[in-house]
Amino acid sequence: MKRIRIAHSEGLDWKRELRKYVTVYRSIDHATTGKSPAELLFNRKMRGKLPDVTEPRTDTEVRDRDSERKGKSKLYTDERRRAQHSDVEVGDTVLVRQDKVDKFTTTFNATPHKVVSKTGSHVIVESPAGARYERNSTFVKKYQTNQERNKGQRTRHTGLRMS
Repeated sequence: MKRIRIAHSEGLDWKRELRKYVTVYRSIDHATTGKSPAELLFNRKMRGKLPDVTEPRTDTEVRDRDSERKGKSKLYTDERRRAQHSDVEVGDTVLVRQDKVDKFTTTFNATPHKVVSKTGSHVIVESPAGARYERNSTFVKKYQTNQERNKGQRTRHTGLRMS
């Protein structure tokens, strides 16, 4: 849109100017892959007015560079979001996230469910009535009874000394 506005303000044909811009964009090497979009699509360099003096790259180099950059990006994003692996295991009692109906709806359904199977982040839970649901592990959380919660609080406070 910026290119179209510039062409319009200068009184030029916006379609021609947009085609020029897109051609230049498609011929410039991308930072992640090290190749231009046109080169990745057609498996050859676009012909330009200047001779090409760079060494040709192999397809495996491009894939390796791309996967390395994506891996670094994932590590950075996981660190920024404080991502953690799910601690839910098969046999655990969990609460399942529910849709918001109104402002009084709780985030999780109060009925505890049992985890039947887990594959990666894919979890299958079973309700007390016997219905099975497939969910991502982000949609379930471990269920703790009041006794378990109180036991956890007592063990945390045992290291404190009262004067």
